[in-house]
Amino acid sequence: MEENEEQEVSVFKGAVKPGLIVGALGIILTLLAYVVKPTLLGSGMFGFAVMIIILVVMVVLGISYRKSGTGYMTFGQAFLFSFITFLISGILGIIFNILLYSVIDPDLSAVVIEATIENTRDTMESFGAPEGAIEDQLDQMAEDLPDNYTTAGQLKGFGILVLIYAFVSLITGLIIKKKEPEIEDF
Repeated sequence: MEENEEQEVSVFKGAVKPGLIVGALGIILTLLAYVVKPTLLGSGMFGFAVMIIILVVMVVLGISYRKSGTGYMTFGQAFLFSFITFLISGILGIIFNILLYSVIDPDLSAVVIEATIENTRDTMESFGAPEGAIEDQLDQMAEDLPDNYTTAGQLKGFGILVLIYAFVSLITGLIIKKKEPEIEDF
C-alpha cells in the first residue's frame, strides 16, 4: 500500500471516534431540548446554536487528531477527516431522529411543525412581509413540513445533509490543516 493510501486509511480510522463523539453530542443536545422544551426543536436559533457547538467541537477534535500524529495535515486529509466525522455523526443522528419521531414520540412532529411555523411567522412579520405573503408561505410550510418527519423524508433530508457536510468540511478542513514547513537546503 502506498503512503498516501495508508494516510487516507489512517484518517478514516481517526475520524471514527470523533464521528461517534459528535453524533452523541448532537443526540444529547436534541434529547435535552426534547425534555426541556420540545418546541426548541423547531427553533432556528436552537438549530444555529447546535450547529456552532458541533462545528467548534469538530475543529477541536480535528486539531487534536492532527496533533496526535505528526502535527501536520494536508488540506485533503483534513477535509477527509471532517467529512467522515460528519458522515458518521449524521448517520447516528438520522437513526436517532427516525426513532424519536417514529417510535419514541410520533406526535412530536406536529409540535415541532407548529413551532417552526410560528417562528417563521414571527420572523417574516419582523421583516415587514405583507400579510398575504406570510399566509401563503405558512400554508405551503404546513403542507410540506409533515413529509420531513417521515422515515423517507428524513432519509431524503440526510441526502441533502451529505452535500452540506461536504461544504462544511471544506471550511473545517481549512481550519484543521497545517502545512509542514519546507526545509531549505543551504
